[in-house]
Amino acid sequence: MARTDPVNVVVGAASGMGAAVAARLAPRGPLVLADRDAARLDDVAARLGGDVTARVCDLTVAADAEGLRAAVGRL
Repeated sequence: MARTDPVNVVVGAASGMGAAVAARLAPRGPLVLADRDAARLDDVAARLGGDVTARVCDLTVAADAEGLRAAVGRL
């Protein structure tokens, strides 16, 4: 069953501003993190804990972007 409550999505979440934004949003509810760097993305997700989903993707690739959209819709 799909969620009806808002889900925040942060792209570029494995470092820098993306990781900082993710840290601010994590306590506020469901969060999806997206980045191309799997290892760093997993580290950020592990640090944040809670209702966080990490999705490795490259948004310059149409199939990856569609996969992220579909994944968010399924949460």
